[in-house]
Amino acid sequence: MQDSARVVIIGGGIIGCSTAYHLTKMGWEDVVILEKGELTSGSTWHAAGLVGQLRGERNITRMLQYSVSLYEQLEAETGLATGWKKSGCLHLASTKERMYELKKGATTARSFGLSRPTVYQALSAFEQGGLVALEPQKPGPRRAHKLNEEVVNFLEDTRADTPHLGIAELVVAVEEQFGLSVHPRSIERALVRRKKKRR
Repeated sequence: MQDSARVVIIGGGIIGCSTAYHLTKMGWEDVVILEKGELTSGSTWHAAGLVGQLRGERNITRMLQYSVSLYEQLEAETGLATGWKKSGCLHLASTKERMYELKKGATTARSFGLSRPTVYQALSAFEQGGLVALEPQKPGPRRAHKLNEEVVNFLEDTRADTPHLGIAELVVAVEEQFGLSVHPRSIERALVRRKKKRR
């Protein structure tokens, strides 16, 4: 075994392996992982399987989305079977409060490009097209969604009252206030256009 390396990573769990993978993808050489057992044989092994993508923090959600896209391509990239199977999950609500929370989560999910249909939407799709209709569909070409004056005024007022709000939160606010499902880029463009008009 070599006695030195540019990078030595202690532990061959998901963090250690991911660090080595990304460093080598960036062109780093002489990267070594030290693991006392087998790779991913510790807590990574018995925690494997549940990869939810939606979280309260936008950066964590983005990181999980990246992780899923990486897992989907690893087998083709490496030639090694990963056993990755992408599946969905079912959220149930037994109270009005929980149902409100789930609907809010569905709106947030859409703002990140994630699909979170309600049971009623899924049931309707199944009745119309069978099992094939439950498969996630690729989105069509994006077209600009023009927001009317009232919505843009609302966005500006909301931003002025709570400047720390991000675009994802504004998407949720528009859905709650107007019942509109708007793409985040549409909001960004509308706010930029309004700013330019004022100059």
